Order: sequence, then structure tokens, then C-alpha cells
Amino acid sequence: MYHIKEDKRSKQSSQWIYEALTHLMTIQMYQDITITEIVKKAELGRATFYRHFDGKDDVLAYICDKTFKGLIAHLLDYQKQHDVQHNSDFMEPFLYFFDQHTVIVEQLIQANRQDMLSESLAKTLTLFLSKYKGLVTDWDKTWDYFVAIRCGITINILTTWVKNGKNIPPKELSTLLMQELKRPFTVNQFL
Repeated sequence: MYHIKEDKRSKQSSQWIYEALTHLMTIQMYQDITITEIVKKAELGRATFYRHFDGKDDVLAYICDKTFKGLIAHLLDYQKQHDVQHNSDFMEPFLYFFDQHTVIVEQLIQANRQDMLSESLAKTLTLFLSKYKGLVTDWDKTWDYFVAIRCGITINILTTWVKNGKNIPPKELSTLLMQELKRPFTVNQFL
């Protein structure tokens, strides 16, 4: 778990730790990186590292959560600029955002921690639970499934897209996905 305070010094130390980890990930495998190497590269003490993070996975989780907070701001701005309605496509602005914020996705793929993407998206979706809770009956019974479906689809698409070098433009990929999701899901597709 990470423990970042809201003061400028804490945020700056956390950023230096992340930058050190990022640099180290360009020259060695994630699993081989030690806390000692991170603090040495960041020019900080171990106590500072452990004041903010319990381990190196927490550094990535922090940046991932921070990135998803940025995604929310992007989606709200996108909604205003494009007069998006409630039932409009989510994937297009999502992919546009991650077209510009790919580094954390690449790092989580390298660290084999794509689960952090799902966890961050689930936290983000849960923030909106109270906003929509009164609109749907039996919401409590279906919320976990709603989140699981949305996170599974979205994060698997994102990681596949990034692994493929973002070989399809966001708008085109979004259109292809929406067409695919409208097709029936049958057993014959797997035979």
C-alpha cells in the first residue's frame, strides 16, 4: 500500500522514487530491481521510501491510481467538448487518453502486474456507485458483475493494444470493438 501525504514534499519524493524505478526498468527486469537500487537512484533514504510505500509494487499502484484519476478528468473534459450523452461510447476517449499515457501500462505489463490496471479501474468505477445507485434496481446484486465485465473487457483491450504497439488508431479500434460487442456471443465462435 502507498501512503502519500498531500504536501508538496511528500508528492515530490514519491515522484522521484517513481522516476528512479522507471529508469531502472529500462535497464533491468522489474523483478530484479531492489529497494536499495531505487533509493540510490532517487538519492533518497530508505526511510523516505518506506514512509511512502510498502514495496516497489506500491510505486506502480500509486502511479496507476494517479493515472486513472487523470482519466476521469479527461473523460469529463471529453464529454463537455464533444457533447457526449450518457449512453455514448466510453472506449474512444479511454483509448485516446491511454494513447498519451502508455508508460504506466507498459511498466505494468513488464512487471506482469496488469491486475493493477483492473484494480484502479474498479476503484474509479466504484467512485461513481453512489451517483447511479438510485437509478437501477437490484444494483447491489449486480454491481460486482458490472465492474468485472467492464474492467475485464477494457483492461484486456488496453493491454493487447499496447502490446501490439497501438497498431490501430483509437477511433478505429473503438468502432471495431463496438461492432464486435453487438455480435451475439455463441458457442459456435469457439468451434
